[in-house]
Amino acid sequence: VCSSDLARAFWAANVRGADLVMLMEHSENGYVIVGRRDIAGCHDLDARTLALSSSGSLPSAIGRAFLQGCPTAHPRILTMPHSGDRLSALLTGAVEAAVLQRADIARLHREAPGQFHVLGAPDALSHLDLEGVFTSRRFLADHRPVVLDYVRERIFEIGRAHV
Repeated sequence: VCSSDLARAFWAANVRGADLVMLMEHSENGYVIVGRRDIAGCHDLDARTLALSSSGSLPSAIGRAFLQGCPTAHPRILTMPHSGDRLSALLTGAVEAAVLQRADIARLHREAPGQFHVLGAPDALSHLDLEGVFTSRRFLADHRPVVLDYVRERIFEIGRAHV
């Protein structure tokens, strides 16, 4: 099972004869900006460390869109390609704010209760189709209960991220 935002790759592979099926898609902005409790909003990011992904990525676009609301804020940007790395950097104190996948928020609150909060999630990017879950027909046939459990948990996790 593969969960990613590579829907174009999925369709291109199918056109070329790959035996893949889409199990689910989830359309929303899957990222949020998270910061330490002493950061109330984008204006407080001035001279603070903000972890973004690579320059052309969606998490970085979200971070830049968020910062547009505070043109006088000039955070130090640290580039970290993976949300899990940005999460670890928050937990260790290496950065003060980061763009994380919504799914990482539960771990952040579990490992550092009360220390961080969601600063924002730009609505301007909420219309994007961001996630698809794909698998091969053979894997689905051989492991149907596991695949169903995975999809069920993804749906529950998406719901928990909004509570």
